Amino acid sequence: MRVAFVHLSDIHFGQERNKDLHINNDIKEAVIQDCRRQIQELAPESVAGVLITGDLAYSGKRAEYENAGAWLDRLTAAIGCARTAVRIVPGNHDIDRDEISESIGDMLAAIEAIGEDKLIRYLKNEHDRNALLRRFQDYRLFAEAYDCSLDTDGGWAGDHIVELDEGRTLRILGVNSALTCKKKDAKGKLLLGSKQMTLQVRTPGEELIVLTHHPLDWFQDSDEARKYLRKRARIYLSGHEHNPAVKVDPVSPTADLLTIAAGATVPPTEEGPLKFCYNVLQFETVAGNAELRVTVSPRKWDPDETEFVEDIEQLKAHGKSFDLKCPNFSELLEARKKAVPMSAANPAAPGTAPSPVLASAPPSPPTQGQLTEDFPLLVLRFFRDLNDAQRVEALVQLGALPEDWSGPLSHVIERRGLERLRSAGKLGALKEYLNLRRD
Repeated sequence: MRVAFVHLSDIHFGQERNKDLHINNDIKEAVIQDCRRQIQELAPESVAGVLITGDLAYSGKRAEYENAGAWLDRLTAAIGCARTAVRIVPGNHDIDRDEISESIGDMLAAIEAIGEDKLIRYLKNEHDRNALLRRFQDYRLFAEAYDCSLDTDGGWAGDHIVELDEGRTLRILGVNSALTCKKKDAKGKLLLGSKQMTLQVRTPGEELIVLTHHPLDWFQDSDEARKYLRKRARIYLSGHEHNPAVKVDPVSPTADLLTIAAGATVPPTEEGPLKFCYNVLQFETVAGNAELRVTVSPRKWDPDETEFVEDIEQLKAHGKSFDLKCPNFSELLEARKKAVPMSAANPAAPGTAPSPVLASAPPSPPTQGQLTEDFPLLVLRFFRDLNDAQRVEALVQLGALPEDWSGPLSHVIERRGLERLRSAGKLGALKEYLNLRRD
């Protein structure tokens, strides 16, 4: 089975000025059209969504995310995936730098100078934590719509599962590499923090795709992070440096790590000659084979043809397909071999229960039918289509807030309120509210 994603980075909505407004808008339109053609030509069995490794916006402002959301709606429709199937992590341009006051600047400087002990101390204090997270206030609202919440304690920035086949899955893990970003950052001075870098514990049948904005060498704790990444992840996607590149790191005889630097879909114009690029990624499993085949289709802008073309230079050294050794897939397949009879002529007795190791993930509990299936879309509409006052009004009217609640209303409380509506069977009322406000 082949599953495809469109991988974008550094789109910088809101940077457009004067003539660049028309050029950048033309590029974004061309991205949509080229993605549609690529997906049609590649014809994967499934299009799982869009992966964005940071800097969706340019100044971290709400209007930039509103424009980005409208564009992403068109992109997801063009490639034939769910409107909600967008996975994002923040970049340095997703920070509202107007929220970096002198005191916040001092906090960030202290984190850089002292390290994670200072970061943890700030995150444990509610007032300090809220002050640091205000830099992401408009990004956080947008990310909530796509279920890519920023962990307020310094943890991951989203966690999603993609089903492949034979009980094998890909877990897409978002990392907030911009957590300690200032107005201007130096390579090697940022912090990931131990809560993020430890990643997910290895799980049979599940391999990790890690999304982050900054490459590893931007962090003080990069050496420690690299150890976890090489041992626990299979694919590492990043942006920020605007130089597209693909590399395979043979971690061990049984494991590989594929690193993909996206390049910039729409780089800042002050960088000089513009270079627009993105990737289409395909993930494919083969029955009985523990490897994961990843096919990278890099696309770049040809200014002479004024359209996107294949980036042939990127492919010269290694080609476009990589068969990655996957120890977690191997572990699952080995367990399966031990659990079934060696001879196909001697199948397990009828009615024999499958080994727990081999069982697929349990089905979701009984739901409200189609409304529950639409829950991700209702979440998207709640956070993207309603203003602050309307979101409060909706949760109050529908009885979704705790009895002891008193403002302010954080995104975490809002999300819990939506989950409470789902548990209480009130998604129909939420949908009616959203439809009334849309009309």
